[in-house]
Amino acid sequence: MGRSRIMNIKGYSQILFIAIFVSALLLNIRCKDEPTKPPPSPPDPIVSLAAEDASCTEVWLRLSVANATNPIITLTRDTTILDTLILTTSDSTIVDEGLLPAHTYTYTAQILNTSYSSAPIQSRTMDTTSHNFSWQTFQLGDGSSGSSTLYDIAIINDTLAYAVGEIYRNDTTFNLAKWNGQNWELRTIPFSGTCSAVLYPPIKAIWAFSNADIIVTNGGSIVTYDGLSAIMDCRMNSLLTGAINKIFATNTQNIYAIGNAGTIVHYNGSSWTKMESGTDIDLTDIYGSPDGSIVWACGFSYSQPLTVLLRQQKGVWDIAYDGNSNIETLQYETLSGAYTSLVAYDSRFVWVCSHYGMYRCPTGTQGEGRRYSFAARAFPGFPFRMRGNGSNDSFIVGEYGMIAHFNGMSWRDYTELRNNWRLTSIAHKGNLAVAVGWTYDSYGNKGMILVGQR
Repeated sequence: MGRSRIMNIKGYSQILFIAIFVSALLLNIRCKDEPTKPPPSPPDPIVSLAAEDASCTEVWLRLSVANATNPIITLTRDTTILDTLILTTSDSTIVDEGLLPAHTYTYTAQILNTSYSSAPIQSRTMDTTSHNFSWQTFQLGDGSSGSSTLYDIAIINDTLAYAVGEIYRNDTTFNLAKWNGQNWELRTIPFSGTCSAVLYPPIKAIWAFSNADIIVTNGGSIVTYDGLSAIMDCRMNSLLTGAINKIFATNTQNIYAIGNAGTIVHYNGSSWTKMESGTDIDLTDIYGSPDGSIVWACGFSYSQPLTVLLRQQKGVWDIAYDGNSNIETLQYETLSGAYTSLVAYDSRFVWVCSHYGMYRCPTGTQGEGRRYSFAARAFPGFPFRMRGNGSNDSFIVGEYGMIAHFNGMSWRDYTELRNNWRLTSIAHKGNLAVAVGWTYDSYGNKGMILVGQR
């Protein structure tokens, strides 16, 4: 029986060997017969187009292409090919210019000689605004008690605005004028504290959140005013290297004040800190984007001459552009002249005013900017302030009673208002514009107010 078992094991071994050999042979045959798989096809190119912004005459487009190297793109507006370009980066910003206001345009982008294209997108240009303002003039002060001067203005609504400065009438000193929709009432805001030697000093700047939440400065301290009572804050006084000239705030917990000798201080809701500006030039204006992500400041010293544009992001100020080399030379696509005022209506651009014109500059500007000016070379009067409702509805005021309105496409120069006046500031809200300054009179200046209603 042992022998028979051994013989059975050998038989099984032979069968197993044959099975393995046949399987290997069949596998080898199958591998030889099966063709090599081709590499996977590359993904199709993806073309996308987005409308980022629009003015009255321009549209900003963002063009992106994925899965393609240096593609040649045709860009079409409605049925017209605008451009054929080689895209060397994954995305690019394209500006379409020379458009009509209040018009809707359709755009597509396509890789040349292929079927790969973006979905059609639409963008509507902004409408222009009306230049038709009617103006009233008011003079405050008697010219004999002292030279009255108005420095700044804030509009709350159509029937409430505040002008600040120094007003002398019948040997009485006022530092505030309140607009009630019909006329101006003279009032006083007290500066009662250790850092003010005068109870009713001239007020140099104002910022208003509402009729009950107003900030003013005499140049050395800040007072909050609710329409009835005033609270003085002296804590920034020791941080100043020069007098405060202007205030900007996004809310009561985020307040900036700028001034002479490069002064910048900031309030965070609990304390004031000094911020390094990187310049000792007198700063004349400050403004920030609506979301507060970018804050701008500018200033000039025309006697030296020097001028500078400052930019603040994430708590750090840098010199966006040192325009000293261009202060006396007009360059149409570069910031030129003495920078006197600025405003930001969004986080994409800053509008800078100089005596050569108004410039729209990108957020990352290093001096480049598009010039808009109704004068061939310079404004007819040296400009001091620029404010508005938006890029299609803004004012500039200055020397000799100059008031100019830009509606997004054209200028209106109100030459009928020209006089021996210096207009130092303007506020514009809705259909109400108020400019302030003073008259030049040999017997004593008077505070000057021009109220424009559209």
